[in-house]
Amino acid sequence: MDQLKPRPANSCPLTPLGFLERAATVYADCNSIIYNSTTYTWSQTYRRCLQLASSIASLGIKPVLEALSLFPQESQFPILAFINTDAETPAADLDYESLIEKGDAETPAADLDYESLIEKGDAEFKWIQPQNEWTPIVLNYTSGTTSSPKGVVHTS
Repeated sequence: MDQLKPRPANSCPLTPLGFLERAATVYADCNSIIYNSTTYTWSQTYRRCLQLASSIASLGIKPVLEALSLFPQESQFPILAFINTDAETPAADLDYESLIEKGDAETPAADLDYESLIEKGDAEFKWIQPQNEWTPIVLNYTSGTTSSPKGVVHTS
């Protein structure tokens, strides 16, 4: 039985990335998102996810094992990407200074808009698949309604 250890040929982690790739292949022209007047197919959603991943990678955001402990108190806040679901308010008209106490002077506000990040991204981007199902894939963090900070790490 020692010869049957997990290897790339016989063990593939179940991840949202694999699900998305399969959905884009099998259900390419089927609707994946319908929100108000916005509709995307699975192939469009997959392309947009690749573009967003490419933009995030271009900002220098990547896995760091001890990221939170390495973040200096006096340094700038992380880059904020505003997701505008109000079609009436163009991203360029938003007051980002009221959203961010300390801004990144080198990053124009219009570049922080979610749709702008997607437009800049590479639809042919090759993302890195998680090594296993315990590899962290996202960190969600909030102060919640209790003013007590909480964080949760989702694995793939």
